[in-house]
Amino acid sequence: VGFWLVPAPRYHRNLARTIENLAGELNAPRFEPHVTVYAGARAVDDDVETLLSQAAEVVEPLDLRITRVGTSPDLFRTLYLEFEPDPKAEWLCRLFRAGLKPALDYVLKPHLSLLYKQLPGATRAALARRLDLVGQRITFDQIAAVRPGHGRHDWLDIEGWDVWLRKDLGGQRIP
Repeated sequence: VGFWLVPAPRYHRNLARTIENLAGELNAPRFEPHVTVYAGARAVDDDVETLLSQAAEVVEPLDLRITRVGTSPDLFRTLYLEFEPDPKAEWLCRLFRAGLKPALDYVLKPHLSLLYKQLPGATRAALARRLDLVGQRITFDQIAAVRPGHGRHDWLDIEGWDVWLRKDLGGQRIP
């Protein structure tokens, strides 16, 4: 299971458009813009909905500042926006880690990926240079639970990911 911060609508639209454009240009998978605050295993009796409710009731929307546009050979960090550390995001990570069995030593490195695709370093660097976003802030107003697509136990079917629960930060449930 993974827990995501989801951007507020105006940021979501722009980021989704960027992801869609990059995916179309490079024949890569499409996915919803998000920041993973925790990812790990869950037991059958783990109450993900209660954890999500606790998080949504306590945490108000977050404004995260972009510190750099990064690249990596790692599939899930091909091209990404890195954010400065945030105490609320770190609190969410600890909440989810403590609420799941077994808890994993997930290390929160707040980032929002824009592309998942194995690419040469020079291509990744050229893509990063096209984005002038350092210093901008993005508001995140939802928390979501996501799992691999039906019948999968890994995260490689990116377009098949199942976002099955969403809640507004600040206490409202998203249908």
